[in-house]
Amino acid sequence: MGFVMENAASPMETVLALLLCLPYRLGGYGIEKPQFNYRVDVPTHIRKLADRRYCECDLCWPDSNLAAEYDSARYHLDPERQESDARRRGTLVSLGFTVLTVSRKQVMDGGAFNRLARQIANLTGKRLRYVDPEFTRAHLALREELLRGMLVEEEA
Repeated sequence: MGFVMENAASPMETVLALLLCLPYRLGGYGIEKPQFNYRVDVPTHIRKLADRRYCECDLCWPDSNLAAEYDSARYHLDPERQESDARRRGTLVSLGFTVLTVSRKQVMDGGAFNRLARQIANLTGKRLRYVDPEFTRAHLALREELLRGMLVEEEA
């Protein structure tokens, strides 16, 4: 598996994908790599119900109809942006997607992230089989490396 994550719209989306997708030995959960900014076209017969011709998903596992949307504090606090995001998520749900909203706090908190990773693994059909304490040590080291400075950068 190549570890390059192309087309991410933010550093935190890349961090999220790396934490989820790197192999266990490197501290990731070994989940299949998502596609970034994946375009989902809205069929013509549904466009009257939606306010757009297509939706873009931050991280998407198209074979599982799963989208993970990262909502940073920097770009997602504006009420108009929140409204647009809600409509886009509703459109994706009407197209049969499961849409998970991921916050900075979920990424930064190890327990919350573990729950998120388990949920994504379940929805993508990945059975997690890591062995502790080796995985936990590798995961904590990876988190430390990837998240160093992210808190400051996100809120700048």
